[in-house]
Amino acid sequence: MNNPSYELLGLLIKQPSLIHDCQLISKFEDPFSEQWQNFVFQDIKELYSAYGKIDRRELMKKGHERNVSIEIYKELIRQAGYVEQIREIVSEVHQEMVKRKISILGLEIQNCHNDEL
Repeated sequence: MNNPSYELLGLLIKQPSLIHDCQLISKFEDPFSEQWQNFVFQDIKELYSAYGKIDRRELMKKGHERNVSIEIYKELIRQAGYVEQIREIVSEVHQEMVKRKISILGLEIQNCHNDEL
């Protein structure tokens, strides 16, 4: 199976109107584990909101300004998921995000406990 983050970002580049199906993760500032993925997601949302479509050149230009490799966009598009699976893909990304945030919170609690000892 492909990486769900790549599947989702690639699918959104191809069909940005599917951004409405991403409500589960859209409210979070950083739903992806890699910062560059969060930048791409933000850029997709911004361009779609402004123009109602994604101009791939503009998307890559924004990514380049944030030090996102241009080559990564080809890989995202190559690994794009299928429209029929968008809810499953978004759920997987959401679950990964929740696990990551719980892990971080657990470490913070452990560090606080160690500091008190």
